[in-house]
Amino acid sequence: MLRDSGLPPVEQLMAIEAPVPFDPIMSGPLGDQVTVMNDVMRQYGLRFELSEFDSRVITQVIDRETGDVVRQIPAEEMLTIAQAFAENQGRLLDDSA
Repeated sequence: MLRDSGLPPVEQLMAIEAPVPFDPIMSGPLGDQVTVMNDVMRQYGLRFELSEFDSRVITQVIDRETGDVVRQIPAEEMLTIAQAFAENQGRLLDDSA
């Protein structure tokens, strides 16, 4: 439970310092840039992540009062479809004919 610090919920969560587990996707130069962008854009309700599948940058618009994701670009469904296509590449053709 968060104590009332006078900050909106998102800022309360951001103020909590928790250990960050090692993430190989975020450890490279692109990950460093995403971290810098997150530090700058957090105040505007924007968050950036890297897709685990293809290191694609995912942009999320965050409701600063509730911390909920309002919009994600590309949408989660599109990421799932792209991953399914990549995993099934070459299996779309019937080679029995």
